[in-house]
Amino acid sequence: MLPAARPLALPVPLPLQASSEFGSAFFTFLILALFAGLIGAIGGAVVRRFETPAGKYRVLYVGVVLPAVLGAYAFLSLGEMGPAAAVWFGLESGVVADGFANVVEFLAAGLVWLTAYAPTLPGRRDADDLDIPVTDALRRMARYVLVGSAVLAVVVTPFVGAGLPLPV
Repeated sequence: MLPAARPLALPVPLPLQASSEFGSAFFTFLILALFAGLIGAIGGAVVRRFETPAGKYRVLYVGVVLPAVLGAYAFLSLGEMGPAAAVWFGLESGVVADGFANVVEFLAAGLVWLTAYAPTLPGRRDADDLDIPVTDALRRMARYVLVGSAVLAVVVTPFVGAGLPLPV
C-alpha cells in the first residue's frame, strides 16, 4: 500500500493575505465618504433655501465640509490606512513606503472632500449663474485633490520618516 500523498505546500503569500487591516481601513473610508456625501447633500439643500445662497456655499465648505474632511483624515490616519495600503502593495518600510502611505491617506481624504463637494455643485452652479458643467467642475477639483495630495506627501514624508514633528 502506498503512503497517502501530501499536498504540495508552498509558502507563497498572496497580496490579499498581506493585511486585513487594509480591508477595515477601506471600509472606514467608504463609511466616511458616504457620511460626507450626506453632509454635502443636506448642506446643499439647506443653503439653496436661503434668499441669496451665493456666498453661503463658502460658509458651508469652510464651516461644515472642511472640518468633516479633517476629521475623516484623522480617522484614516489613526486607522493607519496608508501603511496598510503600503503593506498590501508589498512596500514594507522606507521612504517609498512612507511616501506612498501619505499619498494614500491624503488621496482618501481628498476623495471624501469630493463626495461632500459633488452634491453641492448643481445648486452652486444655479446660484452663481455659471455655465460650467458639473462633470467639468468635479474633474477640476479632482485635479486639485490629486496635485495637493502629492505635494502634501512630498512635504510631510521627510518629517514622518525621521520621526520629527510636522511643521504645522
